[in-house]
Amino acid sequence: MLQTIAAIFILVSIQSQALFGQCNKPFKPGNSCETAPVICSVGDLDGYCTTLQDVVNPSGPNPLCLSSGGGVPNNTAWIGFVAGSSNMAIEVIPGNCLDVGGNTGFQTGIITGCPPNSKEIVCTGTCVNAPYLLSSQNFVPGKLYYLWIDGCGGPFCDVTIDMIQGSIQSSDPPGSIGNINGENHLTCTSGFVTYSVPPVKGATSYYWTLDGLSVGDIKKDTNSISLQIKDAGTHLLCVDVANYCHDVTSLPAQKCFQIEVEGILLTDTTLVPLLCYGDKNGAVGFEVSGGTPPYSFQWSTGDTTSSISNLKAGKYLLTVKDDSVCSKNVVFNLSQPDSLELILYIFNTSGPDLLDGKSILNVVGGTPPYKILWSTGDSVNVLDKLSPGGYCVTVTDFNDCVKYECGVVEKGSGTGTNEPLCSDWKLFPVPAKDYLYLQHLQPDNRAVQLRIVSAEGKEMVRRHEKNTTSTIPLFIGNLPSGVYYLAVFHDSKQLYARFLKQ
Repeated sequence: MLQTIAAIFILVSIQSQALFGQCNKPFKPGNSCETAPVICSVGDLDGYCTTLQDVVNPSGPNPLCLSSGGGVPNNTAWIGFVAGSSNMAIEVIPGNCLDVGGNTGFQTGIITGCPPNSKEIVCTGTCVNAPYLLSSQNFVPGKLYYLWIDGCGGPFCDVTIDMIQGSIQSSDPPGSIGNINGENHLTCTSGFVTYSVPPVKGATSYYWTLDGLSVGDIKKDTNSISLQIKDAGTHLLCVDVANYCHDVTSLPAQKCFQIEVEGILLTDTTLVPLLCYGDKNGAVGFEVSGGTPPYSFQWSTGDTTSSISNLKAGKYLLTVKDDSVCSKNVVFNLSQPDSLELILYIFNTSGPDLLDGKSILNVVGGTPPYKILWSTGDSVNVLDKLSPGGYCVTVTDFNDCVKYECGVVEKGSGTGTNEPLCSDWKLFPVPAKDYLYLQHLQPDNRAVQLRIVSAEGKEMVRRHEKNTTSTIPLFIGNLPSGVYYLAVFHDSKQLYARFLKQ
């Protein structure tokens, strides 16, 4: 007899594992009634499977089943469905249930509504470790129901659902949304005002937004909302609808309603921008109207005047209040240009008696166009045929922001077009065709910036390497033939070399 019972248990266990291995998992169950996913087709429910997790989640009814065994929730999983027939039978099949403190198996049931306002349809609060049939002839087609499954004592348990009888109904999309009703002309003292739309056929949730932001409950199940709008100006109130099987991205289109609110208005706003990076001479000013004078001002800087000055770049929050309950919050953003930066590439002479030094200037940031003035009197980006010595450049941008930089051309020791970077670096091959390789003979983990500049001063290649532990390949196959300059920025040093591209 015991052998027969054991054989039956093994057979049920093998069948359960086989069903679980072939099941479908279109989505995870909810951890509460309110977050339960709603299944909208028989195909999704029939063969659906999940695993009860070993977590404390007592979100089921308490007791679980008044009509059969009571029971206490432990780790409840939830699934919603819309009944398609009055007579339905759903089988819940367990598998691989683990014993926790002497408890094994599961409890399950079907309810309408969410706890604590739920109503039992069919359930068991007694622990079972074999397929259990949830059957009733009292389902209402088109009504939403919730199937809950709970582990006895909270064990792990694989669960498969088998649709024995009945059908699941997929609701039609909600009908069209009527016009929004409510006041469209308010003052900031109007208090709360109710807005509504006629009930939408097939809608179970109404989503309200004001100026693009959600207001009220995220999933409001009523067709009205009460709002208090104090901020003067034009506002846009919109409503969208959804139901169990169709979200707000589906039809119908949302309905919107424009609302004018009289209150404090800021006009003739004046922003004095920052012309140069790092300046502190910005200012904000405006005129105030509407509401009930006198007005009070509170800035994020602590100032209490209507205008503020001597400002650096950034955001400044202002709160204006009148003599009644009206207020207005405004954020002013003072911008500034990027920092004016000069990048000088200084190339030494090829030999001690040669006058072929070069200085190449790249200007970034600020506000173009730029005025360039070298200590030689030149006003170009590239100085060539230079003798050893110091060379300085002043750059003035469109806003009269000024930057000054100097460099020194030194005597070279070589006689060719390739000038060695220094004894720590090796550049090869020279001349180069498709790839130029840079090797640090004393590699380290410090970052290196690499730039290749044409003889005319145009930056052609820019690379950033996190370290110099290996040889760095530079692709130059797309560059025209000619003389180029490699700049290496490493360890607070700037090193340069000429090379020939074939």
